[in-house]
Amino acid sequence: MKVTMKTIASEVGTSIATVSLALADHPRVNDDTKERVRQASLRLGYCTPSELAARSQRGSRDAELPKPLVKFLVLGGRNRLSVASEVLSPLMGLPSQLGMRLELDGLVEGPDAVPGAKPHADAATLDWLRVHAVEAQALILHGVVPPEVIPVLTETGTPTVTIGPIPGPLPEAATLRLRSVGYDEVGAGRRATQALLDLGHRRIALVTARGTAGLYYDRWEDGYRLALSRAGIPCDERLIDRRGDRITGAPGHPFYAVPGGEPTAYVVPDPSHLDRAQAVVASSGGTLSPGQVVLGGTLGSRQSSNCVEYPAIYTDASLLVSTALRQVSDLLAASPGPILTVQLPHLSVHLDRLMPPTNA
Repeated sequence: MKVTMKTIASEVGTSIATVSLALADHPRVNDDTKERVRQASLRLGYCTPSELAARSQRGSRDAELPKPLVKFLVLGGRNRLSVASEVLSPLMGLPSQLGMRLELDGLVEGPDAVPGAKPHADAATLDWLRVHAVEAQALILHGVVPPEVIPVLTETGTPTVTIGPIPGPLPEAATLRLRSVGYDEVGAGRRATQALLDLGHRRIALVTARGTAGLYYDRWEDGYRLALSRAGIPCDERLIDRRGDRITGAPGHPFYAVPGGEPTAYVVPDPSHLDRAQAVVASSGGTLSPGQVVLGGTLGSRQSSNCVEYPAIYTDASLLVSTALRQVSDLLAASPGPILTVQLPHLSVHLDRLMPPTNA
């Protein structure tokens, strides 16, 4: 059987791209991995000691080594692909600086997302992903990553960074190189709620939506409930509005059937739902003050919703993507090991503008 770089990669437990870079003595590959690749190439008869020395010498002076191909794959339709393209636009010089080539592609068609359901992938989605995983030396997956994707990554051995939570159940850490980059939405929901509790608010509404189970909206709600629990305040389910169903646009249950009175403050994870809180206050002849609200979302969503004056705990999509690119660069030169989760801190603005309840 002919020995190839794929044979060496399988023997050493690394990627073909890493084998190529190691044999060229590339500085992005650590010394331990280089030595294991060299020993395997000699043991398997891929090259002789003199050929190995020539490869290393040639690689050290060759500035035009082929750069590994990294595919940035967007799961979730045309709108998400458009957003990812806008985020990547100012960062397109970074992949080259990190020694990689980057291609953007998106899965426009796929199984419909069902509010409250767990993410899933059909056969066509997995075939689409498998093709890209074989073609590329590494992947970045942006969007809701279904658990069915993990066996594909295990099968292909493609180093992968997910933007957002890694779905479970996960295989043994030694079988693949996988990392996730994201924000702590539970912490954001808790922090937003706590900021209002600290000012004396006790009737705090959560204006949210029914999204994919276990992800963004659910995690903000978990943080909201956690803050109330720690403050010894029972969670009034009537103060949680989930009518903002971004997936189907379906109407929800009547909001704020609260005999004890309307909320005095609002936590709104998505700025596009702010109008619902405004409508509640307007229905009783009032006007919602920015001092009664803490928003979530991204820097871009706050700007597009024209609510930059509101207090917010938000994320920076550019920082998220640039961190994912750097994690991919690390993974290309790494061996399989513990699955790593990188959590970025949320940004906050205008929290000092929050006001106590008027009856406090």
